[in-house]
Amino acid sequence: MDEIVVGVDVGTSKVAAVVGKWSENDKISIIGAAMTDCKGAERGEITDINATVRKLEEAVKRAAQQAAVEVKSVHAGVGGAHIHYKTANHIITNNHGGYISKQDVERLIDEVYKFDASGERVILHVMPQYFEVDGQKNIKDPTGMEGLRLAGQFLVVKADTPPTRHVYTCFNHARLEVKDLIAQPIASAYSTLTDEEREAGVCLVDVGAGTTDVAIYSDGLLRHVAVIPFGGAVVTKDVMRACGVTIVAAEKLKTQYGAAVVTPRMEMERVAIASESHPKREIHRTILVEAIRCRMWEIAAQVAKEIDVAGYGRALPTGIVLTGGGSLLPGVADLFAEVTCCDVRLGRPTVLLGMGLSQEVSHPSYSTAIGLVAYGLRHAPSQKLPFANRKIENEPENRSRQPTQAKPVEGKGILGKVKSFFDNTLKEAHDLID
Repeated sequence: MDEIVVGVDVGTSKVAAVVGKWSENDKISIIGAAMTDCKGAERGEITDINATVRKLEEAVKRAAQQAAVEVKSVHAGVGGAHIHYKTANHIITNNHGGYISKQDVERLIDEVYKFDASGERVILHVMPQYFEVDGQKNIKDPTGMEGLRLAGQFLVVKADTPPTRHVYTCFNHARLEVKDLIAQPIASAYSTLTDEEREAGVCLVDVGAGTTDVAIYSDGLLRHVAVIPFGGAVVTKDVMRACGVTIVAAEKLKTQYGAAVVTPRMEMERVAIASESHPKREIHRTILVEAIRCRMWEIAAQVAKEIDVAGYGRALPTGIVLTGGGSLLPGVADLFAEVTCCDVRLGRPTVLLGMGLSQEVSHPSYSTAIGLVAYGLRHAPSQKLPFANRKIENEPENRSRQPTQAKPVEGKGILGKVKSFFDNTLKEAHDLID
């Protein structure tokens, strides 16, 4: 109950750090939280190590100060379009016969790790879909059953090695131990979905700045994971082009006047655009909203495609739960409902929250970070990841670099020539003796 877990979400536009522990009634108490803007990643993948490390250190420091704790280790999220999944089937024989033990199940899962391990990709999660004992299928937990042949189907979530290693590198430079790496779609689901939704069937859609994460649950198990390689940042660029403004002005326009659905009233509204390099002008609000609507429609269509690929058609009993910063645009839930033909609700990371900073962190931008805390409190750290936490020594800030000593130059003039002659003669003599 006294264990403290720190979740850190390194996203495309921000770094969020959350400190939490168990509270009463299996709830989580958030005792520290901080968020910093960060431009060190693109579409979920880190592209500027130094910029990311600075913002990472700032967010963790502020969250630790608020929680009055010293942070040495974290549970980190991994995102980006390189996250993908596959299903795997494996079989082992119960050598000792008799009842199937927990160790037999763990041995089966270890076989999945060994079989699917490669240098190009890292296995983040191996999640059982069902087990089979001596031909009997659809078993959720085989421990205690009698049988000789244990088989199982698993959902294997992988990530490309280079971008995943970069996450480790950032935390190493920040002198923080990475206790576990969790795929961001899975973390977000922990903080926003109820047990009833997971059991009935639900699709989580986390609209971030760089990517849109999709996680589909049914019968209480994760069934499908996908990452759509664009999100709110692409929407901002669309606004920039449509309205002829800078990227900073486009973000302000999107936040203040943006929406995902065009209404008749908007046709009469005009939006003022101010710029240092251009005179003040106005545009119809419909131009702004139409640029947003087109891209959000494309994202919703990709989500509908993922639902079809997963084999659930458009019939998810509890529909879609939207979270992430992009989910806050007015009308986005209606747009997703129209495109996917599913019920849609806005998901905030409050499902597991008890005492603590519940109100302060109820924003969808904290969904992944709070989910990382929840995952860390419920699961033992993975021992299968191939990366090592490296200790980086502190370097003195004002350390002066020692001048490089140049090789002595051969002396010029008669004395130099004489010295060179004797040196060469001695060398030749040594060579003859050898």
